[in-house]
Amino acid sequence: MGAEDLEILVSGLQGWRAGKDLIDALSLVDARGPAFFGELQGEWSKRLAEIIRFPGSTDLRAIMVPAKADLLAAGLRDSVRQACDDFLAVESLVPWDIRDAMLSFKHGLLWLVPASAPLETDAIGLGRIDKGSQSSFVIWRRGKIGTLFAGSDEDLSTALEVTKVSSGLRRFVAEAVVTEVESRSGKWGIALYGETADDPAQRSAAAEGLAAMMEKI
Repeated sequence: MGAEDLEILVSGLQGWRAGKDLIDALSLVDARGPAFFGELQGEWSKRLAEIIRFPGSTDLRAIMVPAKADLLAAGLRDSVRQACDDFLAVESLVPWDIRDAMLSFKHGLLWLVPASAPLETDAIGLGRIDKGSQSSFVIWRRGKIGTLFAGSDEDLSTALEVTKVSSGLRRFVAEAVVTEVESRSGKWGIALYGETADDPAQRSAAAEGLAAMMEKI
């Protein structure tokens, strides 16, 4: 669900940049799942450039001292690079079978725990359930079809990781666009991501640059 929300946001903003109504662009997205985050859709450096507009060093020097301007410009570039890598990582973290199961219920899943819920299945299905661990569960997809998941610690760790990555990317893209729209001229936005966002010097430069954009441009 976190990955799907991220896909809807990015797809919608791409449509908005192309001249579509923002509400329509966000509400009419036909989410495609893991493949959306792969390289088959195009390099993320190009795709993000269609959505995020960041100032360069020359632009920032007009509103900040040169040292801070250069530091922030480098931080914005590093943020985009890290974000591009993590967009590709989402594809490998979201399994197709989970995505397929979600399509039946949109934003919810019907979980069945074999240890506590009666299931009617054939011999092959029964054998697979018997071989499953105590933490395994079945997601009912459609009709009489279900998918058995191990529910291991590794599965749960992966789910937590993709949620963190998707949420972080979603916030980064949204902040970049919102700060652009709210700035005086609407030329650029400012947002930090990943290791760059954890750097106190970068955060200080970003706050100073954002304040200058809001007041002087």
